[in-house]
Amino acid sequence: MKRILGTLKAFYGWLWRSGYVDLDPTLEVQLPKLAEPGADNLTDEQVEKILGAVAEMKLCDRNLALFAVLQHGIRAEAATLLNVGDFDGKRLWVRQDKADSKGVVPLDEEGIRKIQAYLGWRVNQGEVLQPESPLFVSALRRNRGARIGYDTIDKLVCQLREQTGIEFHAHQLRHTYATNLVLDGMNPYHVMTLTRHESVQSFRRYTKAADQQAAEAAFYETKRRKRKPEPFSEQ
Repeated sequence: MKRILGTLKAFYGWLWRSGYVDLDPTLEVQLPKLAEPGADNLTDEQVEKILGAVAEMKLCDRNLALFAVLQHGIRAEAATLLNVGDFDGKRLWVRQDKADSKGVVPLDEEGIRKIQAYLGWRVNQGEVLQPESPLFVSALRRNRGARIGYDTIDKLVCQLREQTGIEFHAHQLRHTYATNLVLDGMNPYHVMTLTRHESVQSFRRYTKAADQQAAEAAFYETKRRKRKPEPFSEQ
């Protein structure tokens, strides 16, 4: 609604400035204020349960590597566009993403291990990997070896929702990644760099949880100091 009203206000403003109308009827129209969205992150227990279910699926090597990539804040669509050459053994080079938000994402040891295990499995299957080879490929008979699409991830998530009873979507792993880094004390500016956010306002949802946690800690520390008895001094 806000976007529609904003478009109408801009259009009528142009009509008025160009002399096509004598009055801009949208001048008195106020754009609705939207509530600031919160971070839609998963708990550690939920992530553990989801990954446990992934490990029991067919193609577990591929799916564990895929979820490791999603756990590093890479959008699902961008994950499907990664090539083997985008993995240098320590990090992923995101060259295609939403709003051209390219960047480099360092990987933790577990993520590196899972990707290497998956690529090793493909080599053992007789595949010759080239830098331009898709990082994640289909195993279906009709398009074996072809790059997976977003629908593959969507189907996996739907299957995992049924298996775990957890209502989640792939993008929540990105929310979880950013939120946890901020909560762990990482400089929000550096987190923005890793997640390739261009808008501070859209990133604000991830810092709110850390701000709340810090505020509560400061509150209890203040109360603790107030209750602490003054040292006794003899007259």
